[in-house]
Amino acid sequence: MKNLVWGIAILLAACAGAAPEKPQPVEDIAPVPVDLVIELPGNITTGYSWSYTSSQAGIIREKAAGEYVEGAAVRAGAGGSFTFVFEPLKPGTTTLRFSYARPWESRPPSAGAVYVITVDQSLGVSAVRQ
Repeated sequence: MKNLVWGIAILLAACAGAAPEKPQPVEDIAPVPVDLVIELPGNITTGYSWSYTSSQAGIIREKAAGEYVEGAAVRAGAGGSFTFVFEPLKPGTTTLRFSYARPWESRPPSAGAVYVITVDQSLGVSAVRQ
């Protein structure tokens, strides 16, 4: 038992004299730009689809063009949504004007949506529906 106590005492003395660990440097990491996702309701079985125009080129770039996602209802003809994904490219503001129409018809769109998109200096994106 006496040897155990001496062994612990020697171990503690050795640890007490050890140099503390040097702190590791912390690197500043720039925030990662987050894609903007706009989801609009629709029903692809009717022939209607969403398209858009942008007021200012070069602020954002389309990564996914109106991909259709079926809704939760599993009955024939049930609606879903069209999903657009945009990547921020540079700071600025642009307006996206969406139109819901049949591409082959010349009549006015049956629905529309307008979003003002702002990309800040760190490439953070905000969208406000008008």
